[in-house]
Amino acid sequence: MSIGTVALLAATAVLAAPATPVEWKVVDLGAGPDSYPTAINDRGQVAVNRSATAYLWRNGTLTDLGDLGGGYAIVNDVNNRGEAVGWSYTADNAQHAFLWRDGVMTDLGTLPGGFFSSAEAINDRGEIVGESTTADNTTHAFHWRNGVLTDLGGQESAAHDVNDAGQVAGLLGNRFGTAFPVRWWHGQRRDLSTGQGTAVAVNDRGHLLINVKGDGSYDRSALWRNGRLTALEPPAGATNFHAGAVNDRDQAVGNTVDTPSDLDAVLWQNGRAVRLPNVGRVASAWAIDNRGRIVGTSSVEEGGTETRAVMWVRG
Repeated sequence: MSIGTVALLAATAVLAAPATPVEWKVVDLGAGPDSYPTAINDRGQVAVNRSATAYLWRNGTLTDLGDLGGGYAIVNDVNNRGEAVGWSYTADNAQHAFLWRDGVMTDLGTLPGGFFSSAEAINDRGEIVGESTTADNTTHAFHWRNGVLTDLGGQESAAHDVNDAGQVAGLLGNRFGTAFPVRWWHGQRRDLSTGQGTAVAVNDRGHLLINVKGDGSYDRSALWRNGRLTALEPPAGATNFHAGAVNDRDQAVGNTVDTPSDLDAVLWQNGRAVRLPNVGRVASAWAIDNRGRIVGTSSVEEGGTETRAVMWVRG
């Protein structure tokens, strides 16, 4: 089979990929051009978006999660119970956070006086975090549990992830566009003292993935573990590495840009970053589960740049 030819395996398309020291299969999730995944749980279920429609991919089947009446929805996370969160337009054109559970999408509303909210993550206890505008038109991080939406405070703040212990990763900023990584836990906020940046993920060991500001952008990543930072160095030949997710084994995934036209998906583990295989010229890794399965986007034709949602699994 030539590179770029699609074969079928277990009702999903497996894309041929260049040989690498670690053998991977690049599996097309079947969501079509310009689709992208945002999360994968330990059951292999994947949150996927395409053309303003939110899906849950399960065993080769895509389930449309619906919307809140406005015909547009984005899913950001799925937990191990198959519960998904994100945001959707409502019938009156407001943008609200949602929880999707057992086929039903629930509007989580906003903080008092707000007009916008987005749910970014959900843990296995059903706790949800995200951000919402407030009555004074600032954006605050929130925590939702059992129907109660709690303001985590800050002039400009956002919550990006929550682990099963209830530790929340996010940022605290100001109206001048400066932001710093923080962790909320038991009602207390801890500034991580790493300089400008944002905490984008937290695993169940309490380790936080932080993107820090480099040469004008958040293009450097590090792991915060018990107060100590470990820089995630880019793969050989690259000058940057921007990670977006970390699992409980401290494996992190993201992407590097070597030239303006080439985007590579990257896995970092045990102090070393490696590029993941892809067909074409563009790939980016978005999430990784505790079994090491990775989801992201990749071009699917040799020399091409059109991307779609894929999963990397070891061959």
